[in-house]
Amino acid sequence: MGHPKISIIITVKDDISGILTTLDSLMQQTHMPSEVIITDASDNSRLSARLDTYPSAFPIIVISQSGNRSIGRNRAIHEARHPIIAVTDAGCIPDPTWLRYITAPLSEDQQIDVVGGYYRPGISTPLSRAVAPFMCVMPDMFDPRHFLPSSRSIAFRKNVITRFGKYPEHLDTCEDLVFIQQLIAQGAQMRLAPDAQVVWPQSTTWIQAARQFFGYAKGDGTAGYIRPTTPLLFGRYAAGLSILCITLFFHVNILYPIMIFLLICYSLWALNKHSRYIPLRYRHLTLLLQYTADICVMAGMTYGSLLRVKHRRGL
Repeated sequence: MGHPKISIIITVKDDISGILTTLDSLMQQTHMPSEVIITDASDNSRLSARLDTYPSAFPIIVISQSGNRSIGRNRAIHEARHPIIAVTDAGCIPDPTWLRYITAPLSEDQQIDVVGGYYRPGISTPLSRAVAPFMCVMPDMFDPRHFLPSSRSIAFRKNVITRFGKYPEHLDTCEDLVFIQQLIAQGAQMRLAPDAQVVWPQSTTWIQAARQFFGYAKGDGTAGYIRPTTPLLFGRYAAGLSILCITLFFHVNILYPIMIFLLICYSLWALNKHSRYIPLRYRHLTLLLQYTADICVMAGMTYGSLLRVKHRRGL
């Protein structure tokens, strides 16, 4: 059976270098797309002007669309002219065989609706190396029984949108996880293609990492998605705060060494939790990132949960 025509969709905002990086990698694909649709949430005249001089082996269509990634993706899917949609993000670097692997199951089996690929962390600095295990499903932790793909590496039939629903436009983050869960819950047939891989560059500054921790947690809260580790995180800090309050207000001095002991244990655990991924000389970054992530995740999850309540009440 011949390979069907494919539309790749990408959303971007104020990241011309990122979109060019992705387009450069798409130019190296062993199977070329029939078109690439970019929805730009910023000033698309700058991007369009840059692409006018960009040598491309496929049509590139730039659409101006304000709003979040869900709105941008839904608009791009609507404008797509071909029956297979492949999705990645600006800044990601698909492997040369990515498009072939991510769409092959859709060509081979008409019962398959969605194909989920995989993503590897892109590491360029010691900090990005330390960030990677916090943000990514590392290769040795990949478990196809529980893995939910991201829209950094996914493909589906265009009619999936009319049959099972669009990307949730009220969500800024976590939207792709909710989208996949929605498809599966309504009966869409999904297959994983672990060899369909893209490289996802990791944060290179502390501010970027903190914003990412907060943003993903806010998305989880807004979507009502509770990761298995989130209750444990809140529980640890609630217990620690309770011990601290009892110690301070009731002068239970014996609790001071207990608090210090627990703090040391937690710090040692944080130092070593990602030891197989991070050289010893950079291990301190893991400790600092752990506490940064803890604060940002609790703040983001709380804020997102409040937004969810507000959204459900129609406020």
